[in-house]
Amino acid sequence: MKKIKLERLDKEISVKPYQERVKYSSYLTLSLDEEEGNLTEEKAKHLLRRVTFGPTPSEVNQIKDRPISEVVDELLGDGLDYLPKNIDRLPTANELNWIDTVEEDPSKVHITIRGTIEGRHRNRYSQFVNWWLDNMSSDKISNSNKTVSERLTFFWHTHWCIEFTYDTQGYIPPPIIYRSNQTLRKYRLGNFKKFVEEMTLDGAYLLYQGLNLSSGKNPNENYARELMELFTMGIGNYSEGDIREAARALTGWRVSAHRQDPKPFEFFDTYFSAKDHDLDSKQIMGETIPARAEEDNTMEKVREGEVKGLLDILFRRRPEPIAQFICTKIYSHFVYSNPSEYDKLFINELATEFIANDFELLPVFRKLFKSKHFYEKINFGVQIKHPVELIVNLEKLLSIKYANSFAALDDLEQELYDPPNVSGWSGYRSWISTKTYPRRVSHLKNIISNKSNNDWLVFLSEFSNPTEFDILFKELVEYTLPNSATTERLIILKNRIEGLSNVNTDNWTQLYNEGSNDIGKFLNTFFQELIKVPDIHLS
Repeated sequence: MKKIKLERLDKEISVKPYQERVKYSSYLTLSLDEEEGNLTEEKAKHLLRRVTFGPTPSEVNQIKDRPISEVVDELLGDGLDYLPKNIDRLPTANELNWIDTVEEDPSKVHITIRGTIEGRHRNRYSQFVNWWLDNMSSDKISNSNKTVSERLTFFWHTHWCIEFTYDTQGYIPPPIIYRSNQTLRKYRLGNFKKFVEEMTLDGAYLLYQGLNLSSGKNPNENYARELMELFTMGIGNYSEGDIREAARALTGWRVSAHRQDPKPFEFFDTYFSAKDHDLDSKQIMGETIPARAEEDNTMEKVREGEVKGLLDILFRRRPEPIAQFICTKIYSHFVYSNPSEYDKLFINELATEFIANDFELLPVFRKLFKSKHFYEKINFGVQIKHPVELIVNLEKLLSIKYANSFAALDDLEQELYDPPNVSGWSGYRSWISTKTYPRRVSHLKNIISNKSNNDWLVFLSEFSNPTEFDILFKELVEYTLPNSATTERLIILKNRIEGLSNVNTDNWTQLYNEGSNDIGKFLNTFFQELIKVPDIHLS
């Protein structure tokens, strides 16, 4: 392992850590060797900021001072949630009483009925988003459950982007969006080749990418292009001819999305329309998918020979570009959004691991979250929070359900299942602008203002020394902001907040023991001031 001498890491990282990381990225450990020893409290918080939507005191207490490898294995689980026998691992949606409700196609009914159906779609879509946000904020480790799933599911949503409102076609029925979301959750740590196969035949994608209308006479090239450009290997690794031929291989797939649609199986299931499939041979990346006889033009044989056959060609012919492309996305989300030339050395190691394990995702995430590189202090607090992370992080920490979370994501330009286009959100510094920054602060302020004094007291009970003001103050700062605070910074924050409150070091313990309303007022003031600090937006 090569180690470059570094003095910078012994010093305090500034309030602009993502800029510091760029400046000092050449000092990173040039290896993904496994980090040895146990999780310190600081490393435990960093891990939870990446694998979940932020740490809580009870979670940190469960994993700190334990072997890193053991904790990471627990948090990730076995990666087998896609197996039918593990269906009980997935979150239930009992409150979504419409997930099996079929509507007519609103584009094919009278205009007066169309508005009613579309209104139900919009209402159910908002219910679904709120359901998922609830799952995100409640996805915590506990004594009975050490595995977490929602942050990885969210990551794959930013990769496999689907728009609820797509082009001029109307709306993807929310029951299909719900099923697509469950597929992301099932395969988040499974085999990526199988993941791609499932998403290729996913009902939401069949609608969104036009495959539901693709036929041998008129193959739709949208998905074939996005499959290569956005979902597997990136631009420059395929030809226009490859796209045309792949589109022909994917003809004939349909989903029973509306009441008027054919229903060979159940509503919302994918099925195969043999008459719409192109039977001729296809030439992709120098390999041939043979022509198909009429008697072999069945759902099982076409899925095996042409859908899986196409994907086998892509992964066999372009393993390195695929591994690099996916591992760059993983690294950008979980470590740093704007990888430098030095970061690419670690991405190369992840890509090598990916190929060596036949594109299994679990070994890649294990290697990343166990690595020395992941726990470099220069990687702490360098990510600008996605709007989803910003809102859910505070909800989770304070155990609050924000009633306006759906509207907040619209304000902050990250509506779940309604990205600007199929490539998703550009992210990184685009998350913060002169328009969105004040809105971010405003929504954080609204989240805090709804907590009662009793709620605040319950919140404080999670901390190690709630009666000791100075210890508690430091802990509150370091659970809210992403890096350890200097003594000077703590003093500045403490003086400012004490100046706005009747509570201070001298009377805190008595007021806390009495359950005084002044405790809630103080904490409200504390967080209202802390959300004004720029690095509240960093993770």
